[in-house]
Amino acid sequence: MSEIFKTRGERLSENAGSLLDKAQNNAFASAAEIGSRSLKSIADGSWASLQTLSRGAHQTVDLSLNAANKYTRDIYDVGQHGRTDLTEDAGSFILGHSAMGIRNAARMSNIPISLAEKGIAHGLYNEKRLKKEAVKGTEILKDNPNAARHYYEIVAGKDKKESLVYSDRLAWNRYEDNGIHGLDVKGTAAIDKYSANRAHRMRDRKNWLLDNARERKKFHPIRSTRDTVSNQSRKLTTKAIQGGSPQDTTNATVLRFYNLANSRPVKKTAKNVVFHPVKTAKNVATLPLLPVKWAKSALGLLRSLIAGMFSALSTAPVILSLIAVAAPLLCAILAITMIITTVLSFNSYSVPIESMASMSYAANAFIYEAKKRNWQDNAIIGSLAYILQEGAAKGTFTYENYYCIPGPSGQLNDTTMDNSAWLSWINKSTTKNRYYEAYYKNNTSRYAAIGLGLLQDSDVWPNPSTPDIKEAANATRLINFAKDKGKSWQDPETQMTWIFEERFKPESLPFDTAGIDPTKDNLSAEEYCKRVVAGIGMPGMVWTAVPFNDPHVQQVGAAQNYLNNYSGFSYWSSPVMGDYTSTPNFGNAAAYREGNPYYTPVLTGQCTWFAWGRFFELYGFDPGFRGNGNQCAAQLVSTHPDKFELSYTPAAGSVFSGIGVNHVGIVTSVRDGMVTIDEGNVGNRADGTWETAIRVWTSRTLPSTQLSAELGGVMYAVPKTGV
Repeated sequence: MSEIFKTRGERLSENAGSLLDKAQNNAFASAAEIGSRSLKSIADGSWASLQTLSRGAHQTVDLSLNAANKYTRDIYDVGQHGRTDLTEDAGSFILGHSAMGIRNAARMSNIPISLAEKGIAHGLYNEKRLKKEAVKGTEILKDNPNAARHYYEIVAGKDKKESLVYSDRLAWNRYEDNGIHGLDVKGTAAIDKYSANRAHRMRDRKNWLLDNARERKKFHPIRSTRDTVSNQSRKLTTKAIQGGSPQDTTNATVLRFYNLANSRPVKKTAKNVVFHPVKTAKNVATLPLLPVKWAKSALGLLRSLIAGMFSALSTAPVILSLIAVAAPLLCAILAITMIITTVLSFNSYSVPIESMASMSYAANAFIYEAKKRNWQDNAIIGSLAYILQEGAAKGTFTYENYYCIPGPSGQLNDTTMDNSAWLSWINKSTTKNRYYEAYYKNNTSRYAAIGLGLLQDSDVWPNPSTPDIKEAANATRLINFAKDKGKSWQDPETQMTWIFEERFKPESLPFDTAGIDPTKDNLSAEEYCKRVVAGIGMPGMVWTAVPFNDPHVQQVGAAQNYLNNYSGFSYWSSPVMGDYTSTPNFGNAAAYREGNPYYTPVLTGQCTWFAWGRFFELYGFDPGFRGNGNQCAAQLVSTHPDKFELSYTPAAGSVFSGIGVNHVGIVTSVRDGMVTIDEGNVGNRADGTWETAIRVWTSRTLPSTQLSAELGGVMYAVPKTGV
């Protein structure tokens, strides 16, 4: 939009909307990352806690059973305390030995359990199977590189930039779009990631089983016998010492010494001296070096602390990014609140209108509105075909002959969004004279006609002798309709409201014959299209007189494509880039004019000119071909071997070249053996002029075998994954 016609409110709306969009995208990506990492930490922590609790419970029970046996009375203690009632002594004896029996039984049961765990680990999760699953995972990642990303990157549709290598470390934009959009693509990537990681999950289960088998305490007869002898020795020695007076100093000293000698540290030291004398001597000899080891440990601890500080500093950009994401969001909320209360009255777009005025956006909006009114599919396709032909060039910004007649601002391709300026421009005699000189000079029944919008609603002046008398004033009606709603006539939602409330209103549907109901009558898409041509485009014509090869009817295939790929719509959403089913935007100069190597007085309108521009429009880069149509697919692969490969099988987004016929085009859809193609120079009607070039293209659907038969064989340059 021209800066001259922007109001302060519109500038604030544009800036605030852009800030809000960026903040929302990055806030969502940050939330997805934080949520993903938090869930993983919670899951890992919960599993570790569960394992720790389980081990602790097992150890507690084991030690309790051991203590019950160790510190209860034995058989020889029964009746030794001068009591006539033996219940206490006998109960203590039974409890102690029962505890030992339970512990030994549990340890015995651990032997077959451990063997079973090892068998499962080495049998079910053998190395051959793990390698096979790893190869499958690699193939899955090769077929769908999106699956190699983190789950939060798949969910958010954005990749996180590396904080340590990203040059602008203080930039708030820490994420970049990775092209994963739409529930189908996200779901496929997430499922493929889960499938690709199967080998890792199997290896984790194998390691878990082996760890369990290794850590289980098992019954060992030698160890059990040794523990029994030790326990009985302690009991008998204690009983012998206490046979005299327990208060005797000698007895008390001997008992303390025995208990010390029977302690774990002393027993371990004695065991090492007996069974590992060399190791024990080495440890004793290195005692003087302990201070040196302690000093090295202290230095290592200090080094770890310093490394931790630097690690914390390296994460500072991430923290600053989170703060930076929140700050613009708060600023945007404040700005939008101010705009809503002072200027917009709750009517603002999240992205500029120019970004949403494409034909792709408008087509999906039309389907949304028609489905909301329960239209039949063929009624949607036929009516949309008419719109695709009339408004294909610049979407809702289309005005008649925009490429050669300047608009209100004096520029070609005028995007001025000032309703009053357009009203003044339409009614100027200079404007009417331009259209008269360019198109109607030899037309005795019409002086001038100027159309606006998706339907090309026109103001028509029939007689050159009375240039101020209009036969129709639909363009003026559209502008005034938008003006009453406080919107520019290019606004997509306003044009949809105009179409369905004024031009397609139920009481006067433009289907040429009264009584046609798009919600009930199951006519063919072609018939609906012809009826709209006669009802809106050429009111004096009967629909049966509209030829089958009318340019509007030829758009039925493209309209069918839009409907097949429709998955929902919102006026607050941005258009999808690289949409194969979109209609060519001939207002894209980089694709079809100055940037196109085939844009010459001879080649403009040829299939090569159209295919080069359509490719650039879809992918955003030069396809690299400069030759004839039958050479284009091979030259594309030669220029971009990392992005495309030659194939005899079609795929959406591929460039096709005829083998026996010199022709090239773009495949926009493949389904059940049928291909939808966009191609230029239909009927070999290109004459090098721009006006003809933008009219002699078509989108059609046909069996791939028929396309091959027409062209004497077909070679496709098919996009690789990730292009």
